[in-house]
Amino acid sequence: MIYWYRFTGYPAYRQYRKEIKDRITTATEDEDLNYYLAVNEAVCNAARYGTQGVLDTAIQIKLKIEPDALQTKIFSSTKAFDMMAYRNQLRALAQDETTKSLDWDKWLQDADHGRGIWLMLAACDFICMEKSGQFIELHTPLPFQDRIVKTQIGHLVSRFFIDDRGMII
Repeated sequence: MIYWYRFTGYPAYRQYRKEIKDRITTATEDEDLNYYLAVNEAVCNAARYGTQGVLDTAIQIKLKIEPDALQTKIFSSTKAFDMMAYRNQLRALAQDETTKSLDWDKWLQDADHGRGIWLMLAACDFICMEKSGQFIELHTPLPFQDRIVKTQIGHLVSRFFIDDRGMII
C-alpha cells in the first residue's frame, strides 16, 4: 500500500504526523518508535535545508508498506549539498581505528547538529539520498521487532547509499 502526504512548511506536517505514526507503528510493531523517529528527522531536515525555508518549503512523503518491507521517501527542494563528499567523510570515520567501533552518540557528544543521519542509519536497514539532497529514502525490513539496532559508526556507514539519477552508488 502506498500513501502520499503533501504539505508546505514544517508546521503543516503536524496534521499528518499522527496518521503517519500510526501507519508506521502498526507496520513495524516498534515500541521504541525508531523508524518513526527517523522519518520525523528526515522531514525536519527537508524543511530545515529547504530552499524556501522551514515555513515555506514544499515537502512530499511517500510511505510504502509491503508485507516484508517499509519504505519512506521524503522529497523537497533543498539547498545544494555535496552528498559524495559527505559520504566520503562518513567512510573515513568508519575506517578509522579510533572511531569505527564507537557508538555514534559518543562520537558526537555535545555537538549541536549531525545527529539526524545517525538516527536514520541506526533505525533503517539502509538509507539512500539523492546526490544533491533533493530526496531521501529510508528502508527497513518487516517485521522490525526482529532487528537489533546497532549504533557503532563502522556498522552504520555501510548502510548509506547515494542515488545518482536512478543509479545507486
